[in-house]
Amino acid sequence: MVKAPTEEMKHYRQQIDSIDIEIAKLLGQRYGIVAHVAKHKKEMGIPSVLPDRVEQVVQNARRLGAEHDVDPDLMETLYRAIIKRACEYEDTVIDS
Repeated sequence: MVKAPTEEMKHYRQQIDSIDIEIAKLLGQRYGIVAHVAKHKKEMGIPSVLPDRVEQVVQNARRLGAEHDVDPDLMETLYRAIIKRACEYEDTVIDS
């Protein structure tokens, strides 16, 4: 049988849940900007994937991770997933 969480554990979970809300809000803001970028790329004939920019963003994420005690490999994995989804969305806009 699993013990019920302590008050201390409940407090930590609330803190994590609050941070998760902020992360979701920030991702929403990021993808809102991606929508504008996609429209601009379509108008200008720019492809969705710009490998140099992808690597610039990934390296920046790794650096930020190191600066904030987050494993740079985790940051790279997360940002590659974020970028992949953004480029997929841009493709749908560009191809429409």
